[in-house]
Parts: sequence; structure tokens; C-alpha cells
Amino acid sequence: MNRPSGLFQESKIFYPGKHNRYSVKREVAVIPNGRCAFSSPIVKGLIHEILVCRLMENKYKKFLKKSPAECGIEEFGGAHSEWSIMADLRNVGLDQKFRVVIPKNETLISEGERVTQNT
Repeated sequence: MNRPSGLFQESKIFYPGKHNRYSVKREVAVIPNGRCAFSSPIVKGLIHEILVCRLMENKYKKFLKKSPAECGIEEFGGAHSEWSIMADLRNVGLDQKFRVVIPKNETLISEGERVTQNT
């Protein structure tokens, strides 16, 4: 994204500094078949991802609630009343609101696991 027009003070809310570029953010919920279930409103780049998630908390809670027929499906160590979400280590505190699965870091995966994953 190019620098927004206007004064620097007005445009710096789009500059998070993390990636050294101006940006906007949108959180997207994707279901296993790759389809987009819903997305958050667009927010300024300076807003942290976890805050965007917290703004969407009520919508996520409804979306993640299992139907009575789905409650018997075991997922990651047992049957639960809601589906888990996949997140990364940067989203500290997300596990206090949702059931969270954090994938292994690529550098921690052994060569045997990597071969199994690629087949």
C-alpha cells in the first residue's frame, strides 16, 4: 500500500512498523475446504491482530459452536462443545477465549515427521 495522502500524523495510523509499510488489516475465517466463512471489517494497520480478533469474538463464538450432531465428534483430545481455531504463537491470550491449536514451528519438526507430512 502506498502512503495515504494527507499529513503524516493522519497517515501514521496505517503504519504498524512491523513490516515497514503502510497497511490495512482484515481477519478472515476459513473453513477446512478453503472457503471463506466470514471476514472482519477493514481496520487500520496500526491495530494489532489480537484486537481485531477480540472485536469479532461474538461472531466467532456463534460460528465455532457445534451443533448437537457435531458434539460427539472428537477433536484434539476429546469431544467439546465448540470447534477449535488455528493460530500462531503471536496471538498470546487467544487461548483464554477460544480453543486454540498452534501448529508446530517448522524448525521443530523432525525429518521423519516432514517426510510423513509430504506424502
